[in-house]
Amino acid sequence: MILIDTSSWIEFFRKQGRADIKSRIASFIELEMAAYTCPVLFELLAGASGKESLDIKTVFSFCHRINFSPEHWEYSAELKNLCRQKGLTIPNDDIFVCAVALKSNIRLFHLDRHFELFMEKTKLPLKFEA
Repeated sequence: MILIDTSSWIEFFRKQGRADIKSRIASFIELEMAAYTCPVLFELLAGASGKESLDIKTVFSFCHRINFSPEHWEYSAELKNLCRQKGLTIPNDDIFVCAVALKSNIRLFHLDRHFELFMEKTKLPLKFEA
C-alpha cells in the first residue's frame, strides 16, 4: 500500500497536471495500492467545487482509506513537538500524514518538500515512493 499525499492528489486532479504523476497514481489505483487518510480527503474536498468533490469521491472509492484514530492524534502531537525541538515548522496536515505513514509502516508518495525536511531533521524512518 502507498499513502498518497494531498500534493500528489492535487496534481492528479488538475486538468493540466503532470503526466508522470497522473500515470503513477493511476497505476497505484489500478494495482489496488493507492491509500489516503481522512486529513488528505478533508484538504481536497475543502478546496473543491461540487463536480470536483464528486470526482474526488469517485476516485477515492477505489482506494484504501486509513482511518485517523486517537492513536494517530497522539502520535501527531509527539511528532509536532519533535519538529519544534528540531526547529522545524511543518504544517499540521503534513504531520498527520507522517503519523499515518509511520504508524502504518507504509510508503508515502508526495510532491511536498516538508516531508523530506521532516525525515532529514527527525531521522525517523519515513519511507518514500519515488
